[in-house]
Amino acid sequence: MSGLVHIYCGDGKGKTTAAMGLAVRCAGWQKRVLVAQLMKQDNSGERRILEQLPQVTLWQTYPSAKFSFRMTDAEKQAAAVKIPRIEAFFASELYRGLMKNAKVRREFKFSVLVPASRYFPAAESEPEENVLLQGVIDCLIETEDGYVILDFKTDRVSEGTLPERAESYRAQLDAYAAAVREICGGTVQGSILYFFQTGTIWKM
Repeated sequence: MSGLVHIYCGDGKGKTTAAMGLAVRCAGWQKRVLVAQLMKQDNSGERRILEQLPQVTLWQTYPSAKFSFRMTDAEKQAAAVKIPRIEAFFASELYRGLMKNAKVRREFKFSVLVPASRYFPAAESEPEENVLLQGVIDCLIETEDGYVILDFKTDRVSEGTLPERAESYRAQLDAYAAAVREICGGTVQGSILYFFQTGTIWKM
Protein backbone atom coordinates (compact mmCIF):
# COMPACT_ATOMS: atom_id res chain seq x y z
CA MET A 1 0.00 0.00 0.00
CA SER A 2 1.33 3.44 -0.87
CA GLY A 3 0.29 6.93 0.09
CA LEU A 4 1.40 10.54 0.41
CA VAL A 5 2.93 12.37 3.36
CA HIS A 6 2.16 16.05 3.86
CA ILE A 7 4.15 17.99 6.47
CA TYR A 8 3.00 21.44 7.55
CA CYS A 9 5.52 23.37 9.65
CA GLY A 10 7.16 26.76 10.06
CA ASP A 11 6.14 30.20 11.26
CA GLY A 12 2.83 31.86 10.61
CA LYS A 13 -0.79 30.78 10.65
CA GLY A 14 -2.77 28.47 8.39
CA LYS A 15 -0.91 25.17 8.83
CA THR A 16 -3.66 23.42 10.80
CA THR A 17 -6.39 24.81 8.52
CA ALA A 18 -4.64 23.52 5.41
CA ALA A 19 -3.85 20.12 6.91
CA MET A 20 -7.34 19.48 8.32
CA GLY A 21 -9.03 20.61 5.11
CA LEU A 22 -6.98 18.17 3.07
CA ALA A 23 -7.64 15.37 5.58
CA VAL A 24 -11.41 15.90 5.37
CA ARG A 25 -11.32 16.06 1.57
CA CYS A 26 -9.35 12.83 1.39
CA ALA A 27 -11.71 11.11 3.86
CA GLY A 28 -14.64 12.30 1.76
CA TRP A 29 -13.23 10.25 -1.10
CA GLN A 30 -13.11 7.21 1.20
CA LYS A 31 -9.34 7.35 1.53
CA ARG A 32 -7.63 6.40 4.76
CA VAL A 33 -5.97 9.28 6.59
CA LEU A 34 -3.48 9.36 9.46
CA VAL A 35 -3.22 12.68 11.34
CA ALA A 36 -0.33 13.38 13.72
CA GLN A 37 -0.19 16.79 15.38
CA LEU A 38 2.89 17.80 17.30
CA MET A 39 2.63 20.05 20.34
CA LYS A 40 -1.15 20.31 20.06
CA GLN A 41 -3.49 19.59 22.93
CA ASP A 42 -5.64 16.52 22.34
CA ASN A 43 -8.86 18.44 23.00
CA SER A 44 -8.49 20.89 20.10
CA GLY A 45 -11.65 21.46 18.04
CA GLU A 46 -10.49 19.84 14.81
CA ARG A 47 -9.77 16.56 16.59
CA ARG A 48 -13.32 16.34 17.88
CA ILE A 49 -14.80 16.30 14.39
CA LEU A 50 -12.08 14.11 12.89
CA GLU A 51 -12.71 11.47 15.56
CA GLN A 52 -16.17 10.99 14.02
CA LEU A 53 -14.78 10.06 10.61
CA PRO A 54 -14.06 6.31 10.30
CA GLN A 55 -11.49 6.93 7.56
CA VAL A 56 -9.34 9.09 9.88
CA THR A 57 -6.88 7.79 12.47
CA LEU A 58 -5.55 10.27 15.04
CA TRP A 59 -2.15 9.70 16.56
CA GLN A 60 -1.72 10.50 20.23
CA THR A 61 1.05 13.08 20.56
CA TYR A 62 3.59 13.41 23.31
CA PRO A 63 1.92 15.07 26.31
CA SER A 64 5.22 16.59 27.46
CA ALA A 65 5.69 18.62 24.27
CA LYS A 66 4.64 22.24 24.47
CA PHE A 67 4.69 25.45 22.49
CA SER A 68 7.21 27.89 23.92
CA PHE A 69 4.50 30.28 25.11
CA ARG A 70 3.15 27.52 27.36
CA MET A 71 6.55 26.73 28.87
CA THR A 72 7.86 27.96 32.19
CA ASP A 73 11.23 29.72 32.20
CA ALA A 74 12.85 26.56 33.57
CA GLU A 75 11.33 24.44 30.78
CA LYS A 76 12.54 26.89 28.13
CA GLN A 77 16.08 26.76 29.52
CA ALA A 78 16.02 22.95 29.65
CA ALA A 79 14.74 22.71 26.06
CA ALA A 80 17.50 25.03 24.85
CA VAL A 81 20.27 22.79 26.19
CA LYS A 82 21.77 20.60 23.48
CA ILE A 83 23.66 17.85 25.34
CA PRO A 84 25.92 16.82 22.40
CA ARG A 85 27.13 20.42 22.04
CA ILE A 86 27.98 20.56 25.74
CA GLU A 87 29.87 17.28 25.44
CA ALA A 88 31.74 18.62 22.40
CA PHE A 89 32.92 21.60 24.42
CA PHE A 90 34.32 19.44 27.24
CA ALA A 91 36.11 17.32 24.64
CA SER A 92 37.57 20.35 22.86
CA GLU A 93 41.17 21.51 22.87
CA LEU A 94 40.02 24.69 24.59
CA TYR A 95 38.73 22.89 27.67
CA ARG A 96 41.16 19.98 27.88
CA GLY A 97 44.17 22.12 27.08
CA LEU A 98 43.75 25.68 28.31
CA MET A 99 41.00 25.59 30.93
CA LYS A 100 41.67 22.30 32.69
CA ASN A 101 45.09 23.34 33.99
CA ALA A 102 44.45 27.01 34.69
CA LYS A 103 42.66 29.11 37.27
CA VAL A 104 39.22 29.92 35.87
CA ARG A 105 36.88 32.55 37.24
CA ARG A 106 33.35 31.88 36.03
CA GLU A 107 30.81 34.66 35.51
CA PHE A 108 33.31 37.34 36.46
CA LYS A 109 31.27 40.45 37.21
CA PHE A 110 32.82 43.89 36.89
CA SER A 111 31.97 47.55 37.27
CA VAL A 112 34.55 50.17 36.27
CA LEU A 113 34.58 53.85 35.41
CA VAL A 114 35.94 54.60 31.96
CA PRO A 115 36.27 57.85 29.98
CA ALA A 116 32.98 58.68 28.30
CA SER A 117 34.84 59.65 25.13
CA ARG A 118 35.84 56.03 24.63
CA TYR A 119 32.28 55.20 23.65
CA PHE A 120 30.72 58.60 22.94
CA PRO A 121 32.70 60.80 20.51
CA ALA A 122 30.59 63.81 21.51
CA ALA A 123 32.21 63.65 24.97
CA GLU A 124 35.75 64.24 23.66
CA SER A 125 35.50 67.90 24.63
CA GLU A 126 34.88 66.88 28.25
CA PRO A 127 37.72 64.50 29.14
CA GLU A 128 36.78 64.53 32.83
CA GLU A 129 33.45 62.83 32.12
CA ASN A 130 33.25 59.10 32.90
CA VAL A 131 30.67 56.39 32.36
CA LEU A 132 30.08 53.22 34.37
CA LEU A 133 30.96 50.09 32.43
CA GLN A 134 29.36 46.92 33.78
CA GLY A 135 29.33 43.37 32.51
CA VAL A 136 29.78 39.67 33.18
CA ILE A 137 32.59 37.69 31.57
CA ASP A 138 31.64 34.05 31.09
CA CYS A 139 35.13 32.79 31.94
CA LEU A 140 38.27 34.68 32.92
CA ILE A 141 41.22 32.30 32.58
CA GLU A 142 44.39 33.14 34.49
CA THR A 143 47.56 31.67 32.99
CA GLU A 144 51.26 32.18 33.71
CA ASP A 145 51.46 34.63 30.81
CA GLY A 146 48.36 36.65 31.64
CA TYR A 147 44.60 36.55 31.33
CA VAL A 148 42.48 35.00 28.58
CA ILE A 149 38.85 36.02 28.16
CA LEU A 150 36.40 33.33 27.08
CA ASP A 151 32.87 34.18 25.99
CA PHE A 152 30.29 31.56 25.04
CA LYS A 153 27.95 32.22 22.12
CA THR A 154 24.76 30.33 21.24
CA ASP A 155 24.08 32.22 18.00
CA ARG A 156 22.70 30.34 15.02
CA VAL A 157 25.70 30.54 12.73
CA SER A 158 27.29 28.57 9.92
CA GLU A 159 30.89 28.29 8.81
CA GLY A 160 30.18 30.96 6.22
CA THR A 161 28.71 33.52 8.63
CA LEU A 162 31.16 32.95 11.48
CA PRO A 163 33.77 35.59 10.56
CA GLU A 164 31.25 38.43 10.35
CA ARG A 165 29.44 37.35 13.51
CA ALA A 166 32.68 37.00 15.47
CA GLU A 167 33.82 40.45 14.36
CA SER A 168 30.55 41.93 15.63
CA TYR A 169 31.63 40.98 19.15
CA ARG A 170 35.01 42.71 18.99
CA ALA A 171 33.84 45.86 20.80
CA GLN A 172 32.35 43.75 23.60
CA LEU A 173 35.58 41.79 24.05
CA ASP A 174 37.68 44.96 23.94
CA ALA A 175 35.53 46.36 26.75
CA TYR A 176 36.02 43.16 28.74
CA ALA A 177 39.79 43.36 28.25
CA ALA A 178 39.89 46.99 29.41
CA ALA A 179 37.92 46.08 32.53
CA VAL A 180 40.23 43.15 33.34
CA ARG A 181 43.35 45.32 33.00
CA GLU A 182 41.78 47.96 35.23
CA ILE A 183 40.64 45.54 37.95
CA CYS A 184 43.18 42.73 37.90
CA GLY A 185 46.25 44.40 36.43
CA GLY A 186 48.57 42.30 34.35
CA THR A 187 48.28 41.46 30.68
CA VAL A 188 45.33 40.24 28.68
CA GLN A 189 46.80 37.69 26.29
CA GLY A 190 43.71 37.46 24.14
CA SER A 191 40.01 36.75 23.85
CA ILE A 192 38.23 33.63 22.63
CA LEU A 193 34.69 33.09 21.42
CA TYR A 194 33.24 29.58 21.61
CA PHE A 195 30.27 29.04 19.28
CA PHE A 196 28.20 26.09 20.47
CA GLN A 197 26.28 25.87 17.19
CA THR A 198 29.37 24.83 15.25
CA GLY A 199 31.77 23.91 18.07
CA THR A 200 34.15 26.58 16.76
CA ILE A 201 36.92 28.14 18.85
CA TRP A 202 37.42 31.67 17.51
CA LYS A 203 40.44 33.57 18.73
CA MET A 204 40.30 37.36 18.53
